[in-house]
Amino acid sequence: GIKHELLFQLLTPFYSLINQLDLVLYELLNCRVFLQLPSSNTSKVLLPHTDQSDPHLVFLYYANDGDGDTVFYEQDRKTEIKRVSPKKGRAVIFDGSIPHSGSTPTKNERLTININFTILDQNQLQIRKYPPII
Repeated sequence: GIKHELLFQLLTPFYSLINQLDLVLYELLNCRVFLQLPSSNTSKVLLPHTDQSDPHLVFLYYANDGDGDTVFYEQDRKTEIKRVSPKKGRAVIFDGSIPHSGSTPTKNERLTININFTILDQNQLQIRKYPPII
């Protein structure tokens, strides 16, 4: 039905990328879609956070072109280490322990798919420790 088609469309970029990277999915923890509407002429960086406390990876997919960067920080949650601008089809996978934040868009909607997941180490068949991937 339509629910399965929508789910397939949302998850296709995720599965395509983890297959390209030769990662073995262990657990899909959650999948969320965020739609942020333009709010003002000045973009505001939201509070740095991690999605959850347990070890995991984050897949962030930009479904449209826009503004409202994703900002990555050192563990102090103040020192910026990387900024990624939304571009349709762009995907970022990173260690879920890296603090990050979104920014409010000013020109058009910011539509992202956020998936938290764990993978297996193919050699040892155990939950893998994650190098930062940005």
